[in-house]
Amino acid sequence: MKFMILNEKGKQAEKFANFLGGKSGFLKSGDSYDIVHASGHLLKYKKPQDNVPESYAKQFNDWENLSSYPWDTSLFKWEYEINPSGKPPTIEHSKKLLKTIKSTSIGQDAIIIATDNDPSGEGDVLAWEIINYIGWKGQVYRLHFKSESKEDILKAFTKMTNAREGDDQALYHAGLARQRFDYISQELSPYATIVAREHYSTDALRLGRLKSVINMVVWYQNHLRKNYIKRPFFEVRFKDNNNHVFKREYTEDSVFRFNDKSSAEAEKNNYHNSQIKILSKETKR
Repeated sequence: MKFMILNEKGKQAEKFANFLGGKSGFLKSGDSYDIVHASGHLLKYKKPQDNVPESYAKQFNDWENLSSYPWDTSLFKWEYEINPSGKPPTIEHSKKLLKTIKSTSIGQDAIIIATDNDPSGEGDVLAWEIINYIGWKGQVYRLHFKSESKEDILKAFTKMTNAREGDDQALYHAGLARQRFDYISQELSPYATIVAREHYSTDALRLGRLKSVINMVVWYQNHLRKNYIKRPFFEVRFKDNNNHVFKREYTEDSVFRFNDKSSAEAEKNNYHNSQIKILSKETKR
């Protein structure tokens, strides 16, 4: 078979070429290969106003109007456009890489995804963006390697999986869901900015999936501190002969913490001395 190996970036492709014996050649199985690479995400989603039907473009472009939110995500077409890459990042660099990948795919029997094995599925998303963009309809395999050592990479070629089904597709769709969630979270920034400007003079607030959660946690902790009321409580505790103190683990719905001493004294009557049993002994160094 003829394989096109798709790496995530140039340095990764150089490693593969070094381990396999060149950018083109033959695997131990006798199959031929050609190595190509991306440079991170060569594609990205179009701007929201360009990713919805034309009749809704004005609404999605009017970020200063609160009535524009929340977005109706069912309107998104989820279309991609070329993402600048390279140093410095340019559209031309991405176009050149995409052209090379597409031309190299002609005449191949299958594409091998050899991008990073991200538990988030980002490496799979990155590869499938390109595969779908060049219009590849043939077989696709996934290379799983624990590290980028020669031993792990060469071993991975003996255990390739069908990337169009099973766990590989599940990981791809998990990564795709994460990518789309990141995209949708764009609306948080303008929405927060509009609300904040009702009370403060501020520029656009750079908020997203992570920062919004952090802001909420900080606000909630400050809220708890501001409204904290100190109250005494009573617990039943046990002290052994070595002065180690033991107590029941406290939870919000705990029944082992009491507001008055008499209830704790009553609970204390439920406790008694027990005989210690040695279940096992083991010497360790």
